[in-house]
Amino acid sequence: FAWFGFSFGGVVGLQLASRTSRLSALVCGGWPPLGGQYAETLAYAEAEAAQGRVTPFLTFYRSVRGWPEREAVSKFTCPRMTFAGNMDEFTPGPDDATRIRIGPLINEHRAQLERMGWTVQLIDGFGHELGGRPDVVIPILRRFLDPILLR
Repeated sequence: FAWFGFSFGGVVGLQLASRTSRLSALVCGGWPPLGGQYAETLAYAEAEAAQGRVTPFLTFYRSVRGWPEREAVSKFTCPRMTFAGNMDEFTPGPDDATRIRIGPLINEHRAQLERMGWTVQLIDGFGHELGGRPDVVIPILRRFLDPILLR
C-alpha cells in the first residue's frame, strides 16, 4: 500500500515507513523527513496540556522522543517524496516563541534527501495551508504516484 500524509499525517507516514517494509510508496507532505521539529512540537503540546487544553498529539510526540530520524529515514527503500510550500513556517500558538519551519527545513536538507532517493518539491507561494488545497496537491500526488502504482 502507498501512504500519503500531510503535516501530522506526514509524521505518521515516516513512523509507518520505519516500521514496515510493506509500503509501495511514501509521500510526506508538510513535514520535513530530516530535521523534523519533534522536540519543539512536543514542548508545544506539553504547554497546551499544562494549561488544561486537550491535545491529541502529546502522547504521540512523547512516544517518538529519541527516534533515530536520520538512521530510520536513510533505510527507506520504497519510492518516496516530500513536498511543502516554500513559505511553510508558523508559530503554533498565539504566545509561543517557537517557530515551526517546514518548507525551509526541507530546503536545507534537500541535497541530503535527494541523495537518499527522495523526490523533493517546494511549491512557491504556499505556507501550511497547502494541505487544504486539493487543486494543487492532487496533481503533485498524481505525477509522483501514478507511474509507481499503475505499473
